[in-house]
Amino acid sequence: MTPVTRESVSKLYTFACLPQLLGLRDLLEELLVILRLAKEVKAFKNFQACQHAVELVVRVCRQNEGWIKSVNQEAPSSPSRRVKPDAGGDAAQFEPHDATGKGA
Repeated sequence: MTPVTRESVSKLYTFACLPQLLGLRDLLEELLVILRLAKEVKAFKNFQACQHAVELVVRVCRQNEGWIKSVNQEAPSSPSRRVKPDAGGDAAQFEPHDATGKGA
């Protein structure tokens, strides 16, 4: 039986977190699309309200990408477990990303 160490707990935590973070990435991209649609149908009181909403979501996107990067650094060297973070993050340009991680 393998002893429980700080490193083994960290690896288990890393293994469990990555799918959740990737799922969050997808949800945040969907939210940016919804915000864009809301802007087009003039659902916001003014442009500043839309801009504020987008900036808040972009902040969460950046934090999530940082977590993904952190988890990837802690993850085992297996290439199948590594995920390349999105290059997005500009509030002025909130385009959805396709499955390849590149802008649409």
